[in-house]
Amino acid sequence: MTITGSGFTASVAGNQVTVGGVGCIVTAATTTEIKCKIGKSPAGDQKVEVNVLGCGLAGGSVTLSMTLSVSAVDPKTACSNGGK
Repeated sequence: MTITGSGFTASVAGNQVTVGGVGCIVTAATTTEIKCKIGKSPAGDQKVEVNVLGCGLAGGSVTLSMTLSVSAVDPKTACSNGGK
């Protein structure tokens, strides 16, 4: 995910990002942009928060809509009555 704004720190370790309360691993940062890898988050609209260490939470209100999808089901067949 890429977050744009101003007042961030150029240090990767100096920015903490959460999406729905789940940490987003910061991979790159400048004073105007943060890139992070989103972890496992619940589906739906999730609040994005940026904490610039030593300065506090970034202002503004941003949400990210997380879509849930199923890519596979295993086993592919099962008994209709739940037995073996």
